[in-house]
Amino acid sequence: AEEENENSLPATGTPRSSKRKSALMVSSRIKKQLNLLDVQEDLNSDDDDEFLPSKKELQSSSEEEEDEDAEEEEENGPDSDDEVVAKKSRRSSSSARTPRKTPRKTTLSTPRTPRHATPSIPSRSQPARRPTNVLEEARTRLHVSSVPESLPCREQEFQDLYSFVESKIMDGTGGCMYISGVPGTGKTATVHEVMRCLQHAADVEEIPPFRFIEINGMKMTDPHQAYVQVLQELTGQKATADHAAALLEKRFSNPAPRKETTVLLVDE
Repeated sequence: AEEENENSLPATGTPRSSKRKSALMVSSRIKKQLNLLDVQEDLNSDDDDEFLPSKKELQSSSEEEEDEDAEEEEENGPDSDDEVVAKKSRRSSSSARTPRKTPRKTTLSTPRTPRHATPSIPSRSQPARRPTNVLEEARTRLHVSSVPESLPCREQEFQDLYSFVESKIMDGTGGCMYISGVPGTGKTATVHEVMRCLQHAADVEEIPPFRFIEINGMKMTDPHQAYVQVLQELTGQKATADHAAALLEKRFSNPAPRKETTVLLVDE
């Protein structure tokens, strides 16, 4: 800084040197710190040279070793098997010193499912085993997936349902019946059994033919979708809820001489 100030002064003036003790002490401290920094840089550079050789030095050392081996081969002639093995081990040890590249990470790809995948259940290799004693038979009949041949303790309910639906089919009139009860008492099973018996009676021409349609309310997000499903089951036509309700109203309001009776079961 003093030199820069001296250079910046005009040529006519004489340079002044500060004789203050504080300025001299500060300049001496700065010199000491600069000397310490230079010493540390020299030490760091010496350590790096000792412990961390550069790639060029490693390559040059390996090339020098190969040249030495080639010269020895030319001078000594063909080597024996033991010498060849020793040279190979020497080369492998020298190559082991050189740092290798990090291996690439292998990412496992998940298999993609096909677009048109249809789930299938494998067929049985052997038929289902029949119950051998009374306890196994009772267990299979009490299972939730078993369909009984008859409905015990539901004779009165079966008779009420059968007589109601049969009278409407015979007279060709409309009507509605509401069936209520706690879950698991056999409401749906009783109605299905009644419809099975009525369809059998219609097949043998004991009663007029009818059409049976069943929809499940638990599969709908909106009650108005019932109109859409009923219209689709009857005619195969797709429409919105309001339009389907209007078409059903028109279909069942207009009288016709030979109209087929429709039995609609709305479960849940």
